[in-house]
Amino acid sequence: MPKRKYELYGAVNRVIAFILLAALMPYQWASADSRISAAVSMDIPNIAVEERSGSILLPYADYLEKYKESGAPDTSILLDMELNPTVSEGEPNVLENYEGRSGSSVFLTEKEDITWRFKVEQEGFYLLKFAYYPAPGTGGAIERRLLLDGAVPFQEADVLSLDRIWKNQEGSIQYDIQGNQIMIPQVEAPAWREQYAEDPTGFAGAPLRFFLSAGEHTLTLAGIHEPLILRSLSFCPL
Repeated sequence: MPKRKYELYGAVNRVIAFILLAALMPYQWASADSRISAAVSMDIPNIAVEERSGSILLPYADYLEKYKESGAPDTSILLDMELNPTVSEGEPNVLENYEGRSGSSVFLTEKEDITWRFKVEQEGFYLLKFAYYPAPGTGGAIERRLLLDGAVPFQEADVLSLDRIWKNQEGSIQYDIQGNQIMIPQVEAPAWREQYAEDPTGFAGAPLRFFLSAGEHTLTLAGIHEPLILRSLSFCPL
């Protein structure tokens, strides 16, 4: 092909390519805009949504702000077996003088709920203390959901975690072939414990506070994970 015809042919191709590119640019921008809009409008699950009821739970900081004018009573409220709590699976499995602790306790399965009815004389903020024994299980965290008057009061009460007790397995310390000490296996050493209700994430930095108005109330511990032997719950002064 003569040089002049070759140059003309190349110029025509460039013009055609430019025209096609110009025609496609609005479509590309529109497609990009639609993709961005779709991403922005996508429904993102709210971590504050309580799975069982579907309700949005109040963050703990907002809960404290809501009742910031409330006082701190100097009395305690004991919830134990003498108040005849009800359970979700038939009759309570009551244990007497279990593992050296005098009085009545209750064995709760992993998915068993327990509910107390009680009366509050003085309105205000209280701490909540568990007296419990870690029942044999899989060794995982003991988890319960707390409901006051049938509702979880704030996000951090949706899953409360109770500690187990661990110790080094008995036996001589062992070393590997390079002389490094091998980590000693841990075994569970269950015992009676008292523990305040705390934020499992640690963000609260102190035991959780619960507001109680004067009058009749219910408290439910709903089973989530691992069995539990419970002696009592106590609403205590701050």
